[in-house]
Amino acid sequence: MSFKKEGYTIIEKAIDSKVANFIYKYLLLKRDVLKTYIETNYITPYDDRHGTFKDPQVPGAFSAYGDIAMDVLLTEVKPIMEKTTGLKLIETYSYTRVYETGQILKKHKDRFSCEISTTLNLGEDH
Repeated sequence: MSFKKEGYTIIEKAIDSKVANFIYKYLLLKRDVLKTYIETNYITPYDDRHGTFKDPQVPGAFSAYGDIAMDVLLTEVKPIMEKTTGLKLIETYSYTRVYETGQILKKHKDRFSCEISTTLNLGEDH
């Protein structure tokens, strides 16, 4: 499969499975902390600094913009993305979602700053 021909490619094992598992558990804990913050009124429902459950593309899914761990991961996968695409890439931002069973991200077009995107499956085998 060629990135230039298809416009996408699948890279198996782009990151070490131990790193993927660590980050996945980190995101689950971050999601659970936010649930607790909301349930206990520790933060206002309008405070999205810890993430949100209000992403309109996947309502109810935990999502976070610009998480520091995800930004580090972005820099870690950049070399493999550049090698695969043959492009010089610039990191713009990270966006993370934790999907629950039954939640689906429908086909969509990202904004221009997402011209080249990376999606990493951190918590499932497929």
